Amino acid sequence: CSSDLSFTIEDSTNSIKSMLGQEVIFKTTSDVVIWGGVLTECEITLLPSGRGRSLSCTATAYDAWLDWKIIPVQASQTNVDDRVRKMSKDDEMVRLIIDKFCGPIIGNTAFVNNTNSNMPTIEILGKTVREALQTIADAATTKADETNRKFYVDVNKNLHYYKGTEAANKSEFEITNLIYTREILDTSGVISFWQLSDVASPAKDLIGGNDLTFVEIGRAHV
Repeated sequence: CSSDLSFTIEDSTNSIKSMLGQEVIFKTTSDVVIWGGVLTECEITLLPSGRGRSLSCTATAYDAWLDWKIIPVQASQTNVDDRVRKMSKDDEMVRLIIDKFCGPIIGNTAFVNNTNSNMPTIEILGKTVREALQTIADAATTKADETNRKFYVDVNKNLHYYKGTEAANKSEFEITNLIYTREILDTSGVISFWQLSDVASPAKDLIGGNDLTFVEIGRAHV
């Protein structure tokens, strides 16, 4: 499922215009994207002083496109000029669905793996892209090969489709949805940690040395 990122912007000059639909991106100082999505909610309230506004924002990760897009009808087998043409590989089906129906998401061959080259005919009718991908993943799983097929959208909008465990060099950074207060509950696998409720700027990295500083509306660098 997709993840949300909430944050607040103080607009003391009333100069910020509508940002809905704009991209929200977190990057490291080496320009590596560690979270990406689009702004889906923005609630505006006046500041107590009467000067300026407070914008409470929520951004939704790119993965949400899999739920937002609907496939009217699509089949892996078509008849063209009385000739039957069928896709036999699951990765071909996955890339077709993404390229044809899922807007900004990318079906890059580097991240979409072939896990079954003898697929049955797949028919999709009135399903979300996520449901269609799950249908393909389920069909690719057989009694002879019961390893689960998995998929997700990374921070660079690439769809990943693979069997079992994905190769380490293809996995992405992750911002977890765990709630921390004054101490980190689980440090396993954590490279950096910022307490975004801290009003200080920059927000201190409590594990590494990558302090977080907001540099422009809707984007942040660490």
